[in-house]
Amino acid sequence: MPMNESIVSEAARSGAKIPQFVLYGEDAADVEMDFLHLETIRARSPLHDWVIRPHAHPDHAQVFLVTSGRVEVRAEGQTVVAAAPALFTVPAATVHDMRFDPGSDGFVLTLSRAYARFLAGADPALNAATANFLTLGLEQDPDGLAEAIADFQRLSRDFVWPAPGRRAAIAANTTRILVFILRRLDPMLRDGRQQGRDTELVTAFRERVERDFRKGLPVGVFARALSVTEARLNTACRRTAGRSASRIVHDRIMLEAKRNLLYTGMTVAEVAHAVGFSDPAYFSRFFARFAGEPPGRFRASRRDDSDGKDGR
Repeated sequence: MPMNESIVSEAARSGAKIPQFVLYGEDAADVEMDFLHLETIRARSPLHDWVIRPHAHPDHAQVFLVTSGRVEVRAEGQTVVAAAPALFTVPAATVHDMRFDPGSDGFVLTLSRAYARFLAGADPALNAATANFLTLGLEQDPDGLAEAIADFQRLSRDFVWPAPGRRAAIAANTTRILVFILRRLDPMLRDGRQQGRDTELVTAFRERVERDFRKGLPVGVFARALSVTEARLNTACRRTAGRSASRIVHDRIMLEAKRNLLYTGMTVAEVAHAVGFSDPAYFSRFFARFAGEPPGRFRASRRDDSDGKDGR
C-alpha cells in the first residue's frame, strides 16, 4: 500500500486529531509567527525517515523547491509526484503528507499569512501564488530553474546573516519567489487591474470563510463585512475561483468534514457539530448532496479501499 494511504488509515483509526504546526514537529513558540522560515529539505526530513505524516499549518503556506530526488505529496485528496527539478506550494490550513526519496534535497519556505499579506500590499495579485496546491515541473524550463535556485539561495543567505537591511532583503527575495510562481499560473489569475481587485476581494473573503465557516452565515453577511454587495462578491468569486461565493463556503465545510471523517475517529454526529450543524441528519443530506454519498459510506469506502490495498 502506498505510504500516504497507510498513514491516513492509521490516523483515522486512532481517533487522533490532525496535528497542526508552524514547522513540522515544533511548537509555535520556536519560530517567528508573523514572519517566515527557510530551511533545506535535508535539514528536517531525514529526522523523520523522509516521511512527513499528515498535518497542517493553520496560519502558514509553504513553498518547496526540489533540486534533487523525488517526493510524493498528498494534499486534500490529491496525490502528485514531484521529481526534481520541481516546485510545489501548499496553502495554509491544508492537510498534507509527504514521502521523500532518501537523499532528496532543496528548499522549504514557510510563509505566514500575515507576512504574505504584507508582501502583497503593493500588488494583491501576489496572493494567488500561495492560494492553491500546485506543482510546477521545471525540467523543461532551465532558465526558470536557475532563477528559482538563485532566489532561494539569496533568501537563504539573508535568512541566517544578521546584516544591515536583512528584513528588506528577505522581503525582496521572497517577493521574487512569489512573482516566479505567479507568472507561471493561468493568465486569468495574474493579469489586469480588475483581476487584481477581484483577487484581493476573494482573498479577504476566503480569510473570513476560514474563520467563520462553522457559523452558518449567509453570503450576504460576508459581503456586508467586506463592504461590497452580494452580487459583486459573487462576480469576483466566479472570475477568480470559477465558483460562486456560496459554493466556496460549502466547499470549505465539505473539506473540513472530509478531513474529520478520514483523519479522525469522530462519529458522524461529532463531525456534523464540528462543522456547524446542530442536526446530524441535515448534515448527512448536505454532505451527500456534494459528495454523492452519505458521510458514513464515504468514510467506509475509503477505509475499505485502504484495507484492500494493504493486503496486496
